[in-house]
Order: sequence, then C-alpha cells, then structure tokens
Amino acid sequence: MMVEISATQRRQGLTLSSLSSQELFMQYWRAVYRCAMEHGVRPDEAERFVHAVMRSASEDESDSSTEQRLRAATETMLHEFASDRSSVFELPIPCGPTVFDSIWQREWRHNLLQLCLERVGSEAEPKNFRAFSLVALQGWTVVATAEYLKMTSGTVRLATSRMLNRVREMVELEAGL
Repeated sequence: MMVEISATQRRQGLTLSSLSSQELFMQYWRAVYRCAMEHGVRPDEAERFVHAVMRSASEDESDSSTEQRLRAATETMLHEFASDRSSVFELPIPCGPTVFDSIWQREWRHNLLQLCLERVGSEAEPKNFRAFSLVALQGWTVVATAEYLKMTSGTVRLATSRMLNRVREMVELEAGL
C-alpha cells in the first residue's frame, strides 16, 4: 500500500512527519529492518524489532523529522536489544556511532529512493516508466529500449529525462534538500 502525498498537500503542511503510525510503518519498515539485520538482529526477532521501533517513533511528539525520529528509535532499540541477556544477536553489534550512522544513512537513502521510484511509477504512464526503468535503472541503451518498447529514441530520452527529474524532485523534497 502506497500512501500518496501530493505537492499541494505538501505545501499545506502535510509531510511524511505527519503520517499515521500505519502509514509510517508501510513506508519505512524496510530501512529499519535492513539496519537491524545488519546490526545482528536475527530474522525471527526482526519483525518484533521493527514494530517496537515504529511504535516508539510514532509516539514521539517532538518536532524532529521522520528520519530523525526513526533513527533515534532504531538506535535506542538496538541498545535495548544488545543489553537484553537473552541476546537476540547471533553476531556482535558493529560498534561505534560512525558504524551505525553509515549503515543508517545508507539504508535511509536506499529506502527513500525506493519510495520515490514507486511514487513516480504510480504517477507515470506505464510505458514511459518502463522506458525510464530500462534505461536509468537497468542500463539499457536508448536505442535498444526504443526498439524493445516500439517507441522512438526521442520519446525514450524524453520519458527518461522527465522521470529522472521527477524522482530527483521527490528525493529532494522528502530529504529536505
């Protein structure tokens, strides 16, 4: 389930920070899950971990961004899991703030890009998004894509350019750049 937030709604103040806890979960569970797995949380504990983080982040009433709330909740929960004597970790947690920061940033950026790609895909003409996907994401040439999709090379270039600009715009908006 993808929750759509239009540009008009964003201008009116509806941001990802104001999402319900269900919407928060649907959009960001992957980043929390992948970060937890990389820090040694076992797969059988990962679902409980993600739900605990999402609950904590949705109860946070601070003015922090969605990313800051989820990052803080994830880091806190990792420390709680690590201190639990019935250890849920198969491997030691990678230590130090720089390790957590680099893993979190990588997973957050990956999740943000995936969300933006899904949104652009849901807004776009399917054939144009397919052309963009083949060229920009899968590395096909414009000529091969045009032949495969029975489009002109110019149409493929235009569709790819427009989709790329839209993805870039969404990423910048969501990342607050």
